[in-house]
Formats: sequence, structure tokens, C-alpha cells
Amino acid sequence: MEKLTQWLHPLKIFIALVAIGFCFQDCSSFRAIDLTGSSNSSSVSQSLGTQYYQTNITPAFQQRCITCHVAGGVGPMTIYDYSAMKAKLTSGMSSLNNDLMNKVKNVITHTGGDLCPGDVKGNVSPCDLIKRWAVIEDPLSAVGPTGVVTAAQTFGQISGWALDTQNQANSLSVLVYVDGAANAGGTLAGTYTANMTGTGNPQSGHYFNFQLPSQYMSGTSHQLYIYANAATSDNLLANAPYSMVTQTGQQFFNTTVLGKLTTCKGCHSPVDYPTERAYLASPGVGSGGAANSNTLITNAAGGLSHSGGVQCPGGLNADPCLTMQQWWLIEFGQ
Repeated sequence: MEKLTQWLHPLKIFIALVAIGFCFQDCSSFRAIDLTGSSNSSSVSQSLGTQYYQTNITPAFQQRCITCHVAGGVGPMTIYDYSAMKAKLTSGMSSLNNDLMNKVKNVITHTGGDLCPGDVKGNVSPCDLIKRWAVIEDPLSAVGPTGVVTAAQTFGQISGWALDTQNQANSLSVLVYVDGAANAGGTLAGTYTANMTGTGNPQSGHYFNFQLPSQYMSGTSHQLYIYANAATSDNLLANAPYSMVTQTGQQFFNTTVLGKLTTCKGCHSPVDYPTERAYLASPGVGSGGAANSNTLITNAAGGLSHSGGVQCPGGLNADPCLTMQQWWLIEFGQ
């Protein structure tokens, strides 16, 4: 019993420090925290695969194959069936060598002939789409550096994975260009390292999680061109360019933050965007301010002699403190 007491005492101290002291960690350690509230799991991969098939493969097949693959035509209608096409896609050696790709290229006899003549790297539609879809469904099918965007949040956080299946020991750089490709007017928003742990094999150890700089939190749509290791067309992530809509700080406050500050209204007036943003902005970025170290979140965590006590009993990565961090990233994220 004495040993148990000795063990519990430092544990209590540690929990107390997490509740308050964690506010003063630096911003660089925060960057590794996943604020998306989602997990990188096989179910996420499956939903991405289904989505990619519906939004890219089906329209491409309807455009290119409608002459034969139509009711009463010479081609089967199964090309519009996700499960049937996935079975062909995952039967083979790689994203460039599988039953679906070989059928489209007439390696397996195809009445419609080769739809991607002269294309050996999967760069011509619909072969490029099939290659990308294969990587989303089965990362091990990739040939060379590749990856997938798994989540993009309106507060500007983007998650995914990037790796070279032929050299899995290496951690790849992820280059993010906004509103244009690297060689077509896009702006380099940042370079990150895909070395975070996560679920799935071989993706674990190759995840990335980054925050778009605050100048892109404009309340408009942005196209993200994300590359693995080098900004070339061959290294574009499988589901890039990736379209996302960001929110301005005030939009995010009105739609997400304000509703989680209802308990504050008993003591604070007004509880509105200008007032709470002033708390969020203090101290400034140059004076040590960070998503998890500012007056608003420190008060919510029970610090600074906050008369309202602890408003984030689950810790800084539970609401409302989680949402406050997301809001800070929109306003001041670097």
C-alpha cells in the first residue's frame, strides 16, 4: 500500500500540471498534435476510395466508354459498379499493373482498344485516375513516392501520409503549393516532414499534419497541390489537387466557438468576436503567444486566477479548449 501511495502522489502532480502548465508548451510541440478529431484508419481509407471512384473514375468512364458501356451495348455495365471495378483494380502487381489498368490499356483484350496509347507511367486519362485510385485503395501498390490527403479541416489543418514504398525507411518531405501547381503559378505554403505515427501499414510513421498559414484562411476555396519528396507531376499525391474551403476567424467564431462559450456568459459581458479575439491574441505571437498559450485558453484551463475555474476538464485537447486552439490557428497560424 505504501508503494501505491508513493506512485499515486507524483501522478496527481502530473495531472495537475497537464491541466494548467501544458498551456505554456511552445508552438512547435503543438504542431504534432492532431486537432482534426479524426483518425487515420482503414475505414477512412475505404471512404476515400469510394469517394474517389464516384467523383473521378465514374465520370471518366461515362465520358470515355459510353459508346460501348451503355444499356444494350456491347460492353458490360459493371464498369459503373464500385465493387466490381475495385476487384479488378486490386488484382495485380502495382498501381500500373493490375487487371483494370491492363484492360483499359488493351493488355487484356478490350473491344474499345487502348485508351491511353503510348502512356507507360499512368499520366494520361483515364489511366492517371486509375493509378491514383489504386494508391488510395492500397498504398503498397504505389510505384515511387506518393501519398494521400486524408483530411482537410475548415480551420486549415491538413492531414495525410506520404512515402516511397520501395524505400520505406526514409521519411519524405511534403511540399504544399496553394492555388496552382508548382510550375504553374502555385505559391509554396510550406514544406513538412511525413514522419508521424498512425494506423495502417505501410503508412504508419509516414503521416503528416500541418496548418495552412493564416493568410489562406480567407473564407474561400483553395486548391492544394501537395507533392511527396519533389514538386513534379509524378510525385503529386494521389488525390491532389485537393479542394478545400477555409473559414475566416470571425466565421469560425460565429459558427463553432461561440456556441461553446455559453457558460462564460454568466460572468462575462459581452461574449463576442472582438472581445474574445483580444484574449486570444494576448500575448502576441512574437511574445510567446501560441495556440495552447494565450489568455483565452489559459483562463479556460483554470489559470490566471480565473474565477470561473476550469472550463476544460478534459484537458487542452478537449472542448472548448480544442476549439480555441483551432480558432487561434485560423487567426495567427504560421
